[in-house]
Amino acid sequence: MKRKLATMNYWKALLNSRFVATTIDEPDFRGTIALICVDHLTGPAYGLIADQQYLFSDTGYSLVQYLPDQQHHVITAYIDRHDQITHWYIDMINTAGFTDTGIPWYDDLYLDLVQQADGAQYLLDAEELDAALADQLITQAEWTLAWAEARRLQAALQQGPLPAMRRWQTDLQRLRALPMQTRIRPTYPANWLNPVNPEMITFRRLQTTDLPLLHRWLNTPHVKLWYGNSVQTFAAVQEKYLPRIAGSDPTTPYLLSYSGEPIGYIQTYRVVDDPEYAALVDDPGGAAAIDYLIGEERYTLRGVGTAGLRAFLRQIVFDAPTTTHCYIDPHPANFVAIHAYRRVGFQVVRRIEPPETAEPTLLLRISRAAI
Repeated sequence: MKRKLATMNYWKALLNSRFVATTIDEPDFRGTIALICVDHLTGPAYGLIADQQYLFSDTGYSLVQYLPDQQHHVITAYIDRHDQITHWYIDMINTAGFTDTGIPWYDDLYLDLVQQADGAQYLLDAEELDAALADQLITQAEWTLAWAEARRLQAALQQGPLPAMRRWQTDLQRLRALPMQTRIRPTYPANWLNPVNPEMITFRRLQTTDLPLLHRWLNTPHVKLWYGNSVQTFAAVQEKYLPRIAGSDPTTPYLLSYSGEPIGYIQTYRVVDDPEYAALVDDPGGAAAIDYLIGEERYTLRGVGTAGLRAFLRQIVFDAPTTTHCYIDPHPANFVAIHAYRRVGFQVVRRIEPPETAEPTLLLRISRAAI
């Protein structure tokens, strides 16, 4: 799965945008509607449909999203700068929710349905869905759900527009009248972190004086999406991490820096020191486990996380001669992290259900030989 925010923060080409969302409960639609005003793209966004290049979006477009309650799809209207519909894009999803700041998110199930302005329909990314199943990124039940929802929507569209698709003009004006959040992605020189220099990556043990920084990181939206939406108080951070700093907890905490600037947190422990986790992963011994976050958002999606993880495995984890392999277990919908871990050499094992998490996680494993 791919957990996506309605703000489309994962879209690197989207430099400047405005966003607003609201919930509605009306006879023809119950759920959340959102508006993204595309104020600045790096360039026109094209895609392929039926082997033909197609303009998906450009600067000046408006995107109206419909997230219906208790259903397994998200509908997005792509509207050009003349307020004309260019196409409808429908994502099949598993679950949806809200961040603590009210931003809608959904777990995308890869399969998509596109309806162009002339009514032509196309089913996209079936191969990606199959690959996700083969790689254990989704379950068989989620694969079946995606296809069932797509077929249901195809049949419904044969009878005419879906209810949400009949009201887009009214909703566009309604959303435009609301106060909007402006989102500006920072720009950097073309050679900044291109490429990432592994020699600039360093690690040091976490110190008590680092806790205010870690507290800030744990309360930033891009981290909280995966580490829990509830606010992390400073007292809670102290209670959890001070024993690790003191060495009374078997988990060893580190600060990750790039060019001398602290940018993330990473910790490791021997699996044997956590019998419950050792039983869960069915490990025969010799394993370490790690947890990892990039706290400074401007360093995300730039390859630093991948390079930092590879360096940590080489310098810290496998520096211990008794360590033969290492585990990491992100949320199955954290597709950015999973992609980075697999680039390093981690391989998917299976889904597990750690007792301390509310949802299953995806267990990945890497051996010393792979590093």
